[in-house]
Amino acid sequence: MSVFKKITMDILKKSFGGITQSYYLKQLIYSSVIALLALSPGWHLEKMLPWSYVIFLILTTLIYPYSRFVYETVMKFFIGNNQFQVNIILFIIFKAFTIIFCFVNAIFIAPIGLAGLYIYNGRVEKKNSKNINSGLVGH
Repeated sequence: MSVFKKITMDILKKSFGGITQSYYLKQLIYSSVIALLALSPGWHLEKMLPWSYVIFLILTTLIYPYSRFVYETVMKFFIGNNQFQVNIILFIIFKAFTIIFCFVNAIFIAPIGLAGLYIYNGRVEKKNSKNINSGLVGH
């Protein structure tokens, strides 16, 4: 395996593989619904939507989970484990707004999440290899 390929695979594993599969799939379902809603006006037109728009929606759909990860990480930092009692309608409206916000801005927010996951997973990997080398794992 070439050095370039090894480095590339390492970057992809540490960043894109940094969230759980169940979290990614859950967020992918939300983003797919938004993308379908964004495409729905085009179904009634006689001419096709521009390919650039469709490709942008596909890309945004795939990276939305990382955008949402950044949002939830920031909110967890500020709110912590506190719980709030709010009107359910207000909560649903706020949740929908944040989902749409993260979707629309995924192209800007997701790279932050991917970089953060890469750094975090690199540190965890380094720490684990240090523990293995010093014989601390399993004790």
